[in-house]
Amino acid sequence: MVVYTCISSKYASGSNTILSKSSQVSPINPLSNVTQNLVLCNMFSPNDSNIGSDPDFFSDIIEDVKEECSKYGNIVKIWLDTKNIDGKIYIKYSNKDESLKAFQFLNGRYFGGSLINAYFIANEVWDATCH
Repeated sequence: MVVYTCISSKYASGSNTILSKSSQVSPINPLSNVTQNLVLCNMFSPNDSNIGSDPDFFSDIIEDVKEECSKYGNIVKIWLDTKNIDGKIYIKYSNKDESLKAFQFLNGRYFGGSLINAYFIANEVWDATCH
């Protein structure tokens, strides 16, 4: 399997690549709930010491994610909650095909030693969550 270069963040726990899919990840069929809204989990650690000490931490993460994820389609918005820090990044693509492509390339791969878990959310959830 191809190794995908990803988010070259200085905060990625010493690794700047997304590795091939884990054999431990069970395949799922995302086709039944695909939306243009994708959530990526485990993109950074809420316990990272740089969160409190680096004023550019969140903007750097968002810029890195935007650079990588724009390879899969047109990004309308990227959002992360800086008050409820949980390692999740929310991405809204122009359409479902683009978000599905990103899901297929990113879900189940490792980044910075953590397994990326991606899932889709409904527009109503996006609107309630991403201010």
